[in-house]
This record gives sequence, C-alpha cells and structure tokens, in this order.
Amino acid sequence: VSRRSDLAGKRILVTAGATSEEIDPVRVITNKSSGKMGVYLAEEAFLRGADVTLIRGVNSIEPKYHFNDIKISSVKELFNAVKKNLKDKDMMIHAAAVSDFKTNKSNDKIKSNQNLHLELTPTTKIFENVKKIKKNIVLVGFKAEFSVNKKILVNRAYSLLKDADADFVVANDIGKKNRGFDA
Repeated sequence: VSRRSDLAGKRILVTAGATSEEIDPVRVITNKSSGKMGVYLAEEAFLRGADVTLIRGVNSIEPKYHFNDIKISSVKELFNAVKKNLKDKDMMIHAAAVSDFKTNKSNDKIKSNQNLHLELTPTTKIFENVKKIKKNIVLVGFKAEFSVNKKILVNRAYSLLKDADADFVVANDIGKKNRGFDA
C-alpha cells in the first residue's frame, strides 16, 4: 500500500463504531453500527499522511495500520475522549453511531422471568458540541435517516449542519437496500 502526502501535517480525529449504554451488568442498549466507515476513513487519512487519532466503540473490524486507537464503550466515555483529544486537531470526522438513549443502570442483573419497562433518557449530543469546545476545527458528520424522501433527508441533514455549526454533513437513507449499517 502506497502512502501519499496530501494530508501531511494535518491532525485528524475520527470517531467510529457503536456506543452502548448499560441496562444492568450484562445487558446494554446499542445500535447496529459495524464501525467500518469510521475505520476506513481513519485508514485513508493515515495513508494520505495525516496524524490520525481514532476513537471507537464496538465495531466489526480492526484497523490495518498503526495510529492512535482509543477504545470506548459509552457515550460519556466517547465524549470525554473527544474533549481530551480535540485540542490539537485540525479536523474531526464524527462517524460513530452514538446511542441516542440511556437508562438508569441497575447494579444487579435484572431477572429475565419478568416483564421489564425501561425509562429512556436522551444522551449528550456530541457532534453538536464539538465547535463549542474548539471553534476552528473542520467538522464532518453523518446523518442517518430511515426510509424518508430526498427532501426530508436533505432538510434533516441541513438542520444538523446548522445546529452543529459543522462544515460538512453526509446524509444517508439507511432504509434503502445496501446502505447503512454493515453495508
């Protein structure tokens, strides 16, 4: 594999994979993200000469190359790792599939022979907080929607772009065949 130098001197932070929120010591709430896109983006930036930091949750592949690779589980861990590693970066590509909800974790394993009702509360919106932490960073994010028309997809991606003061948002309708998680 040949390396190029068009990103030499650039410091890029990439997030990838799924976060998970504990329900009890053995169960979690998560999503179907494979983490492939974020890992592939980190690898490509590395091959183009960038100094790459990858922060990743659960994913189905391991990076092929050696760069700073930080593993996390929860939204809180991801946000703390982002805040810690953002200061010296030129760009952040936020490809992680961040859990939208969490619940109050039980300290004991919940018995499985009874009905269970979970109260879910929203998690921190990491993407929307990046430019509040570091204003002069190039910020790239992703907006996944499920089976919406093109106008709704574009409008929701544009709203995210504005809310986060981002530079780019890639919109993806994961309800279409061969798109989205693990495709």
